[in-house]
Amino acid sequence: LMALVGGEIKVPQFTGHLLTNIWVCEQFLGKVFEMDKEERIIRVSL
Repeated sequence: LMALVGGEIKVPQFTGHLLTNIWVCEQFLGKVFEMDKEERIIRVSL
């Protein structure tokens, strides 16, 4: 849902599962995710 509406979320950690889901979404939507691994934040801009 976040990939469709945009926004920001803080995650406990960047897991392989999370990164795979981001990759799949970007196959449909293009590059919309920005990841700050130091702060553990994912931003979505459309």
